[in-house]
Amino acid sequence: MHADSRNRIGWFVLRVTPAGLVAAHGYHRLLTDCSAPFGEWLISQGVPFGPVVAWSIRYSESRGFGASARAIRISHTLALSAHI
Repeated sequence: MHADSRNRIGWFVLRVTPAGLVAAHGYHRLLTDCSAPFGEWLISQGVPFGPVVAWSIRYSESRGFGASARAIRISHTLALSAHI
């Protein structure tokens, strides 16, 4: 196996593994309706439109898997999620 092939496989694994973990977290939260308590908590912290922000985060987590696995840059979504 050439070094270039190993490098590409390594980067693929490094993209897919965290993307799968984030997607699993997002899907679990969406399916168990944990966005409502999170939205209320965001409101208590002074974030306007807390439930909308909570649903947006959950949606972006579940959709981010495909983008990360395909190596599409989603830095703005990650930055928003990290900030909150």
